[in-house]
Amino acid sequence: MQSLRQTAVMALPIIVCETLMVIIYTIRDKKFAFPPSAVFAEIVFVANIAGLFAMKFIQINQVTIYGATSLITDLKVLLHRVFYNIEYVALVFGPDDLKVRVRLVIASVFLLIILVGFVLCVRDFIKEKCSDSGYFVLILSLTLGCLSVFAAGVFTNIANRALYFFMLYPLLAVCTAYILKKCEKKRLILFVVIAAFAASGIVFRSVGSIKEIKAGRDKNSEAHQIADFMLDNGYDTIYSVFGLGTVIDGAEDVIVASGEEIHLVQFKRVDRALPMKPVHFLCVKDNYKRWDNAKSLYVVRKHELPYVEELAEKYGVKMTKVAEFESGKALYSMSENLCAYADTQE
Repeated sequence: MQSLRQTAVMALPIIVCETLMVIIYTIRDKKFAFPPSAVFAEIVFVANIAGLFAMKFIQINQVTIYGATSLITDLKVLLHRVFYNIEYVALVFGPDDLKVRVRLVIASVFLLIILVGFVLCVRDFIKEKCSDSGYFVLILSLTLGCLSVFAAGVFTNIANRALYFFMLYPLLAVCTAYILKKCEKKRLILFVVIAAFAASGIVFRSVGSIKEIKAGRDKNSEAHQIADFMLDNGYDTIYSVFGLGTVIDGAEDVIVASGEEIHLVQFKRVDRALPMKPVHFLCVKDNYKRWDNAKSLYVVRKHELPYVEELAEKYGVKMTKVAEFESGKALYSMSENLCAYADTQE
């Protein structure tokens, strides 16, 4: 119960939604209303907040992946974060390999469906004098979950990701269901359109998955070449930039190609702040300290090389190229663990 994401997508929306419903029912019935669901909401919220505070006093060797939680007051930074979070929303509905504009167009269609469903639901809830609250409460809580994640990503230093907006999926489904409920005469046509769209999406994703599987089984692929080279020459650890799918190419495929015989250490991008600082994400903290530097190699792309050389020179670490591949990737050994030095950056 110590997750801030859980607080944003579940605890806060539930307590806010229940509080709003208590106010609405109290005004409607002209007497104080406190349903059992409100008690449940309070228990969930208190448990979540208590968990957050408890984690401050329990000595657990963990690293939060969302970053700091301080507020942002710089207007320019706020505007930048608004844009970034809009892009994250677009990423929810569009594959990474599509251009931002295309993703925004796709996202706009789905967000329009959500908006229409939300407006219709709120209108009907008011029109029916708050008698039927099922759809309204569900849509409102899901909407609040999405808005709280967006607000956290804009007004605080929390590092948002597209994945954190996963509540958009059930929100889209519920809003679509509500629109279908309201459009009885055109329901068949809408069902056909939705079915065709869903089928095309499944086919599109399946084709991509088949290509990925085929590429992964290709023994002549670069990932297999790197894995084979390392295993044949006694190396067991590879250092690489933290991969983000097709946006930034990591070295996860090398690990898979090696049959999990090679360890992976990921670091921050070399062209950003705190270059090559180890990323403690989905791994044991400081895991890079466990591996033998003499059996470790760093995968470096052409555009990364100047930055890595500069960092190595700064800390007096000697780089030696041991292999190079057609794509321009090269494997380097280091006289000392460069990430250990990079980890001291603040």
